[in-house]
Amino acid sequence: MFNDSDDMRTGKAKAQLKNQLQVEMSSRNVLPKVKCRVLDGSAVLWAIHWPANGTVRDFVVNFKQYIQQKLTSSDVYLVFDRYQDFSTKSTTRCNRTTEASRVHRLALDTPLPHQKVVLTVSENKSQLMEIICEELTRDTTFHRDYTMIHKLVITSSNNTPVEISYGGVVIHREDMSTSHEETDCIIVQQVVTVATEYQVGVSVIADGTDVFILLLHHYFERQ
Repeated sequence: MFNDSDDMRTGKAKAQLKNQLQVEMSSRNVLPKVKCRVLDGSAVLWAIHWPANGTVRDFVVNFKQYIQQKLTSSDVYLVFDRYQDFSTKSTTRCNRTTEASRVHRLALDTPLPHQKVVLTVSENKSQLMEIICEELTRDTTFHRDYTMIHKLVITSSNNTPVEISYGGVVIHREDMSTSHEETDCIIVQQVVTVATEYQVGVSVIADGTDVFILLLHHYFERQ
């Protein structure tokens, strides 16, 4: 489990496994059955357009537009990374650190640093995620326009997710509360909860082999 320098070993071949197991399907055969989407917030951060010479606010607007598009057709469960000091996950993050390690102080109207500088430095990424969660939670116009039919559930640094529904009713989902740091486990927990409780089709948007393997485990366990 550890190398010669006493650092924890990390997996290097998970992407190869994912590529070997993946199967392509037409969205026309899948999407009509989906009533809920569970999103890996960190994966979405990489997929959203990163405006050059823009501000943090510009990126937050792009992120909210992505979420509102999903809310037009399904419930959305948005799960962000958590950062706990001296955890096994912190070792993995240290191994991912690149030369782009400058820490910035981010706010809505500050210039948006380069994507790699924000998303590969834990201090910067955690600030951006908190700003996004705050904006999604307190934007009453967004609530009124996009959560009247479908609900948005946000899981961030707080142990208890926040649910926004009925055009602006905000509640704390104590039934889904967890102190687990690993986003992959939280995503799978919420998928299983929703699929079991509501008996609906659930789509998972993530970029992690661990999520895939855990979902396979729960799927075959229920066959």
